[in-house]
Amino acid sequence: MKIEHETVARWFNYVREKSNPRFTECFWDTQLKSKAEIIDNLPQHFHGNYYVFGGWFGVLPHLLNDNVVADEIYTVDIDPICKEVGDVYFLSPNITYVTADMCDYDYTDADVVINTSTEHLHQWSYSKWWNNIPDGTFYVVQGNDLEIPEHVRSFTDLDYFKHWNLCSNICYESAIELPGPNNTTYTRYTVMGYKE
Repeated sequence: MKIEHETVARWFNYVREKSNPRFTECFWDTQLKSKAEIIDNLPQHFHGNYYVFGGWFGVLPHLLNDNVVADEIYTVDIDPICKEVGDVYFLSPNITYVTADMCDYDYTDADVVINTSTEHLHQWSYSKWWNNIPDGTFYVVQGNDLEIPEHVRSFTDLDYFKHWNLCSNICYESAIELPGPNNTTYTRYTVMGYKE
């Protein structure tokens, strides 16, 4: 994974101007390793439209923009602050910030769909989101087995993760161990494939 200097400059200009602890949460080493797991294993022949759901402040979309040839990248998050910040501080010609609930977001032109927030969605919400993905779209889903209050679904192993996230037609999967709180570890699961 490479990071262009313009991308880093945008992030640190924002850090210098605004004190936003939520934004700095995007840069834990485990967060960056999880994003690298996607970028380093994503097939490089996709040049269409990317949708990142639960995109937060757009760190992953900007890293995608630095590493793949995409027509448009849409970063969708329910929190309006993400779009407000992104539209001012992280402007990029082919990245669009969208404020929406991923479960209700309607789209038909996706080539790649990414959701790295699966542990934050109840099963019925996740299923609703999954069913909205157009058939034949390449998908990437990530989640983990970290037990913390904001995680409403925790996945005990990779097979469990694949089952409950409705994964099929899989072309890549991984489970990587990462350092967790209080000298513990947790596992981040990544699955890529084609929606059937």
